Amino acid sequence: RELQDAVMAARLQPIGTVIGRLRRIVRDVATAQGKQVRFDVEGEEVAVDKAINEILRDPLVHLVRNAVDHGIEPAATRRAAGKPGTATLRIQATLQGGGVHLEVTDDGRGVDAEALVARALATGQLSAQRAQTLSDSDKLALLFLPGVSTATEVTKVSGRGVGMDVVRSKLEQVGGSIEVQSVPGEGTVFRIDVPLTLA
Repeated sequence: RELQDAVMAARLQPIGTVIGRLRRIVRDVATAQGKQVRFDVEGEEVAVDKAINEILRDPLVHLVRNAVDHGIEPAATRRAAGKPGTATLRIQATLQGGGVHLEVTDDGRGVDAEALVARALATGQLSAQRAQTLSDSDKLALLFLPGVSTATEVTKVSGRGVGMDVVRSKLEQVGGSIEVQSVPGEGTVFRIDVPLTLA
């Protein structure tokens, strides 16, 4: 038991080693699109198994790129909607019940749930009958189907409909999960839960 604890402790590293790299990605994507984004991080010191950190990297990169590209509006659009011109993108990491809980939150335009339904209908992944019975959270969960995206155009950053399904399957491979909550015009939050270790 002591040996196991010692090995575990040796494998732990702060989640900030992954999150820290996201700052530059957020800055680069925002600059390329002429958007103003403040990136806040809480809980960088939370320690997780090195393997979990590796697994979190790609999903988090995908989520922050998507947030800046799709979720966050240009400053002029935000001001016209009565929001501050500078958007806020936040990642919070906390330890919860033997695992790590992460929230990736933005105060952008939110996810258009009806557009997701339309896209899922168009790709044949949803029947018209089933579409009638979907709750709001069911509609948002369509975001994790392969090929379903609300992007109206493909950019260098996103819109290919590739990614959210991969994000979810990557997290599920290690016993993790992801869910999304969104309010149109107010923003989106992705909640991720992963175990502390694979050992």
